[in-house]
Amino acid sequence: MQEFNLICDKDLRTLTIGKMQRMFSSSNINVLIGSAFSLPYLKTLANIEKRLSEAMESENREEEYKIKKEFFDNSIEPVREIDFEGLDFAAKRDFIKFLKDIVALRETSVVHKIINIFTTNYDNLIENALERNNIDYFDGFVGRINPKFSTANYGKLVCRQNGSQGRLSEEVSVNLFKIHGSLYWREENGEIFFEDFKTRIEDVFLETEQEGFLDKYSKLAIINPEKNKFNSTVMNSNYYDQIRMFANEMERQNTILLAFGFSFADEHLLQIIDRALVSNPTLTLLLFPYCEDDLERFRKTFKFNNNVYCYYEKRDVAEPIENFSLDKMNKLVVEIYNGVK
Repeated sequence: MQEFNLICDKDLRTLTIGKMQRMFSSSNINVLIGSAFSLPYLKTLANIEKRLSEAMESENREEEYKIKKEFFDNSIEPVREIDFEGLDFAAKRDFIKFLKDIVALRETSVVHKIINIFTTNYDNLIENALERNNIDYFDGFVGRINPKFSTANYGKLVCRQNGSQGRLSEEVSVNLFKIHGSLYWREENGEIFFEDFKTRIEDVFLETEQEGFLDKYSKLAIINPEKNKFNSTVMNSNYYDQIRMFANEMERQNTILLAFGFSFADEHLLQIIDRALVSNPTLTLLLFPYCEDDLERFRKTFKFNNNVYCYYEKRDVAEPIENFSLDKMNKLVVEIYNGVK
């Protein structure tokens, strides 16, 4: 893994940013978004996968209830109260906008104006950021009255017909993959439909009995953060379909994977990334550790991979790195954009 301290002398920073600018202007851009992207609205529970796996393997219903209730209260239910007009959401909206602006500058047909966003988050922050930026996106659903999900609905281009001669120009579009499901998903008769989540969330929230809570919680079309992730054949199938599509993108030539707020706790995703980093030398993984613990984990996980670039800010050798917040990420992406245009 190659490390770059962004707090450095002007010449070195110019070289570092310049390399990033060249990568973004000519590569297939993929973004991997984890739970830290949803802060401060939704909390991350660092060891929940280990705790929940142990509880379910031992069939300890009381402990399973305790952990799922904690997870629901901290990482799911607060989605009902998100302030989409506040500064915290503005940073998420701007992150998506800045990436879109970079891709919009492309004039070559060799690399399409497409951004692939993969996330394990259940919430609707990314969808809202896309819509408030007026960005066309594909999330696997087709239909307006009763939208139905299928991974066959990905892989489309958005083009606009210009002028009397009917010339086509490609518009920026986003493929959004919700790998662990979504609060908007409703499972019925082996299929997944799009539906507002508020009623289902409220039903779980108001349930006070242990078994009643676990039963209603299990009806959410999400994959729980535990090793035996799959509670239905439908979720199993859609998880692996999206994992396969993620793997295909990692094997494409000249590909960037920008990971933000992601812990790499998902073993399937990590295995695919590890394999792709070896088999595809044109793949570049960009990491932005939030804290010193993240940096140490990345050093251990990717220590043999020269096509992994890790960026952080560190002012003093004796001090830990600074928290790489979304605001800092946005400033960096704007700097990349200013060099690309």
